[in-house]
Amino acid sequence: MPPRIRLRFTIPSRRLYSAAATAQPLVRVTNLPAAPAGQPSNGHIRILELNRPDARNAISKALLASLRAEIHDVQRQYGPDGEELPAPQRFGGAAGPDEKGPTRALILASAVDTCFCAGADLKERRGFTQEECAYFLGIADRLVEVLPEDERDASSGGSAAADGAKGSNILETARRAALSEAVRLAQEICEGGPVAIRAALQAVAWAREEKENEMYKRVVNTEDRNEALKAFQEKRKPVFKGR
Repeated sequence: MPPRIRLRFTIPSRRLYSAAATAQPLVRVTNLPAAPAGQPSNGHIRILELNRPDARNAISKALLASLRAEIHDVQRQYGPDGEELPAPQRFGGAAGPDEKGPTRALILASAVDTCFCAGADLKERRGFTQEECAYFLGIADRLVEVLPEDERDASSGGSAAADGAKGSNILETARRAALSEAVRLAQEICEGGPVAIRAALQAVAWAREEKENEMYKRVVNTEDRNEALKAFQEKRKPVFKGR
């Protein structure tokens, strides 16, 4: 039997564990039902909260990468024409499909009570090349472009400013009120048919008759369109499936 080789580690494993355990995500993710409590829901509202309090949510490369990863995760739920893709299987199919459904609306918020975002991280940008600056400044527009047509984002963060505001929790109240209103607005948007919302936004964006006709054809043969007519006849709220 060959002799055992003893390995020595120069970095204590306890320190690595401690750092990993206390690290906070740069973007906090929360999923809420797309419909208010007590109503049927097919899909969810995703809240992305910027979480870099030590720098007032200044956008660094790491924060931007985290935000981009979350938005691309939403993008992967839809096909090239905005159609919903089948729900992913959990644990390789052993636990069935993901029951929370696709993302119907997206809210961009702040996990920091006193601000939404301080802009670009100027300390980091001092070392940028001209090419890096151009890429960094244009990344926000590119992130918006990859979102499905029916996605919405609402910013919420502390905006009140007065003597003693922080001590009297005015900032926290303002932040929570803004986020609560954003969720309410997102739920209102989600009451519409997902296919119809995407089609309507594309028709308005292009503002051409041929695009309007194309979007009409996309909607007219869907299950949601038939459900809307049936619900109107039965005098009830429609239950859309996004199909």
